[in-house]
Amino acid sequence: VQRMNLKTGLVTRGPVLRELRTVGIIAYHEAGLRDITLKYEGWIEKLFVNTTWTAVKAGDPLFEIYSPDLYNAALNYLVALRAEGAAGGPLTRASLARLQLFDLSAGYLAELGRAGEAPRTYVYRAPADGMVIDKMAVAGQMMKPGERIYRLADLSSVWVLAQIYEQDLAFVRVGQDATVRVTYGSERLIEGRVETLLPQVEEQTRTATARIVLPNPDASLRPGMFVDVRFVAKLADDAVLVPDLAVLRSGEHNTVFIARDNGTFEPREVR
Repeated sequence: VQRMNLKTGLVTRGPVLRELRTVGIIAYHEAGLRDITLKYEGWIEKLFVNTTWTAVKAGDPLFEIYSPDLYNAALNYLVALRAEGAAGGPLTRASLARLQLFDLSAGYLAELGRAGEAPRTYVYRAPADGMVIDKMAVAGQMMKPGERIYRLADLSSVWVLAQIYEQDLAFVRVGQDATVRVTYGSERLIEGRVETLLPQVEEQTRTATARIVLPNPDASLRPGMFVDVRFVAKLADDAVLVPDLAVLRSGEHNTVFIARDNGTFEPREVR
């Protein structure tokens, strides 16, 4: 026994766990994407945010625009306000409602009523915090309603797109815990949960995608980064467990050897 370096292990009972390790890619959380568009046409006279990957806060000025439609709507509101007084009337309410449909800020509308004069241009401010990941406009460009000017991404939470081989799909489910290992900077482990298991299998890689949502308060997880992902699947709550190396597989039979008290070994077929 010593010369052959034989080892023995105890037969136990317990849960059957299977560990899966795979690679994942950090991606934008689609719920945090926001397009900046207009509901009126106009000409951009100045861009306050002129480059992509600029971080903006809610209320930061993005651009200044001249719009004849917006200017005329503001004039109509002031004319109605002068005619009907501070208490307002049907014309004042109708003209104010038209301005509100343009998604103008409450501060702009309040200042418009106090000043009594329509400004020639309007400063558009960021509606939420985010990172500018796409910028379509340049200074002097005419923008039509619905055209994208910026796209903002909220990086306070991100997706991890983990690749699962089709033979392992039976061991991954929605709601399952996952451990993400980040090697950027100091290595750290982040606990997450599978939000969605996409139904499609990629033809070339033969993998499906498990989508995991991770918090990212310090924006250290950047879209495009690679991470390691670990899943642990429970195959049974209680079963007979033996060391994997103790099972001799011949293709037709699985055999283990039982260690007897007198130093002998007895073969037994197992299933």
